[in-house]
Amino acid sequence: MLPRSTASWAAEPLLFFAEAEAGQAIKTTWQHTWPWPSWLTLLFLAVVGGIAIAAYVYSGTAYHRGVRLTLASLRVALLGLLVFMMYGWMMHRQRTDQPDLIIAMDVSESMAVQDRYRTERLRALAERRVQRAGLTGATRLNLAKSLLVDPERGWLAGVEGRYHVKPFAIGRDAERLITGETSPAADISERAATDSASRLGICLLQILQAQRGRPTAAIILLTDGATTSGATLAEAAEFAGQRKIPLFPVGIGNEAPPRDAAVADLLTDDAVFVDDVLNFDFTVRSSGYDGIDATVQLRHLESGEVLAEQLVKLTADRVPQSVRLTHRPGEPGEITYVVEVLPLTGELNLENNRLLQRIDVRDSTIRVLMAQAYPSYEYRALKDLLSRAVKSERNAELAIELTTILQTADVEHAEQDATARSDFPVTRDELMAYDVVIFGDVDPTFVEPSIMGHLVDFVTVRGGGLILLNGARFTPQAYRDTPLAPLFPFSIESAVAPAPDLPLTAPFGIRPTPLGLETPFLQVGDSSAATERVWDDLDGMYWLLETPDVKPAARVLATHPTRTNDRGDFLPAIVMQFVGAGKVVAHNVDETYFWSRHQVRRQYYDRYWLQLLRYLSRGKLLSDDRPLELGSDRNEYEPGEPVRITLRSAGGYEQLQGEPPALLMIEHEEGERREVALAHDPLRGIHAATVADLKPGSHRIRLISPHVSPPPSTHTIRIVAPQGELRQLQMNAADLRLAARRTRGRYFSIHQPDNLLRYLPRGRQVPIESLPTIPIWNSPALAALFVGLLTAEWLLRKRAGMV
Repeated sequence: MLPRSTASWAAEPLLFFAEAEAGQAIKTTWQHTWPWPSWLTLLFLAVVGGIAIAAYVYSGTAYHRGVRLTLASLRVALLGLLVFMMYGWMMHRQRTDQPDLIIAMDVSESMAVQDRYRTERLRALAERRVQRAGLTGATRLNLAKSLLVDPERGWLAGVEGRYHVKPFAIGRDAERLITGETSPAADISERAATDSASRLGICLLQILQAQRGRPTAAIILLTDGATTSGATLAEAAEFAGQRKIPLFPVGIGNEAPPRDAAVADLLTDDAVFVDDVLNFDFTVRSSGYDGIDATVQLRHLESGEVLAEQLVKLTADRVPQSVRLTHRPGEPGEITYVVEVLPLTGELNLENNRLLQRIDVRDSTIRVLMAQAYPSYEYRALKDLLSRAVKSERNAELAIELTTILQTADVEHAEQDATARSDFPVTRDELMAYDVVIFGDVDPTFVEPSIMGHLVDFVTVRGGGLILLNGARFTPQAYRDTPLAPLFPFSIESAVAPAPDLPLTAPFGIRPTPLGLETPFLQVGDSSAATERVWDDLDGMYWLLETPDVKPAARVLATHPTRTNDRGDFLPAIVMQFVGAGKVVAHNVDETYFWSRHQVRRQYYDRYWLQLLRYLSRGKLLSDDRPLELGSDRNEYEPGEPVRITLRSAGGYEQLQGEPPALLMIEHEEGERREVALAHDPLRGIHAATVADLKPGSHRIRLISPHVSPPPSTHTIRIVAPQGELRQLQMNAADLRLAARRTRGRYFSIHQPDNLLRYLPRGRQVPIESLPTIPIWNSPALAALFVGLLTAEWLLRKRAGMV
């Protein structure tokens, strides 16, 4: 007997489905009560059906074969329907909540960029996509919007009925787009790319947090993948993978670097003298401008005056190109200079086009002590120059406060010459009052060992400058076993001077080495090319002290043009080395006065010697005002940007020399501390370290070892967020692909996104309520079908005369 009345079935048909509300679905499952396993049931049907078919097909009757096959099929169908009804099938239905589909659209400032595509076809495709959605301008954001709101192919319409769609805007934070009665399409169309930061990983974590407890089928990300702060998408994807939520990123933008030119790595002196050569060494990096000529300039910030300019041919692969701009400051004071590459056509990020550097330009008088045993021509020319040199064309004050010692002079010489004194300074303090000592061909018998010791301290401890004018009689051979021997930048034992009676008839012009041309005091021309021409034109010399064995730390700045040592190296003419806190420059020639005899070349003679004295005196003069100074190349940095910290010790701090290295303490405003060891940079006379992983906030830097008195003032820097989204415009497709791979999702390009919806998983449906169960096995429809099949078989048999 059937458990339901005919009226009941009329009110509830066989395939009855309750109407699903918005955001919900009806989940249907089937269940039976037949005890046999499926394989046994199928075997039974196959055996019984085979017997029925065989009984009809192979019967001895004369009926048409088609009639017999039809009757056999009807009998098998009756048998199958009977077994189906015996299974006791029931239809169970549940009202379920549809899974969420998250669509996250990047609205950071970089999404306002309109990319330059590598082919015309891609450009036209992007424009058509945007126009079809009713938008203007193929920006990254409009391309993202077109995927969602396109009236023909928009994804919002394509997933309707399958998912509960939740659109989000991501940038600085994740924000739900739909509120109240507003439609998602309206909210999406109105959004602009205004967020000043791309915290994509953080936004993904915020979305995952908001989805806790909710069934989430997948997350679609419409973004360029450029994260400016915080975790990247690939890093945050680990958490999405743990929750089995696949990510489907759609990369919007250009994987190639955007067109950009930038200056970086600026190196220059922070203090110089008026009319000194001031070199600004920096690098230029570019992308998208291969083969284009760019103009780099050095400008005065306040006045805007262009002080130097150069054309640079750019490359497209961001390989740094070294550039040097040179300037001779004419006025003293604190001056801010600007190094800049002029903006180029199509360049979006102009923030990295320039760097600023504040430099202290001094006009101090240099105190020079010059000692010589006899009045050589070199001594006379140099004394004449230093006695009359003025600070600049605009300042007629004497540039040099000169004191001379001429050992062979008579007693009256000191009374007749205002610059002369009769003996070498005896006390240490007296010697330390000078900035530079010119030590010529001096007879050591008139120089006490204690005075030599003071001179060593003057260089190594106080940071003074020493010029060694090697000569034919005493210097350097007579100082082999004296306290001054370590100051010479070459081995005195192997030094050989020309024999006094040897006639010198072959002149030679000294040639600066590449390192020499980079050294400020050898840059006698107004440009690098002019400097090389000047050195080629200077008068030749005859006398050379051969010093084949230069000490390892010494720097050969100029050489003889042809003569070499046993190793094939040109014999040095001018050599420099750093000794402790000071510098030593040795002249192996004593005839630079030849340059002063020619009216045109005399200016280069004057310039060379005055630049040399200013170069050597700079450290000690600055140490009088700033004996020890902590600093950095800038006061503000972005997270992850390398911070170069310097400790300038112009002299008087022997504790900083040698091992162990000086230590700094970097303390964050929240109390976190770290120690950093400094490395000595003898070329610039500083100790330096580079740190690249400081956290955002304020950091105080102080010297903790060694203990010096007075200690340098603490230095403060700040790590701040990027100033703008436009610093990072290249699409980070690698991060997007990695995020998809870590969550078992799939990456799509903006140019081929149409198949994305096919790959979306169905998601997990959460039951809300169970609907009434419908028995299928005893439905009137199945009974009617059974009766119909029996009737059809009977009628066919009757017509065939088999009844």
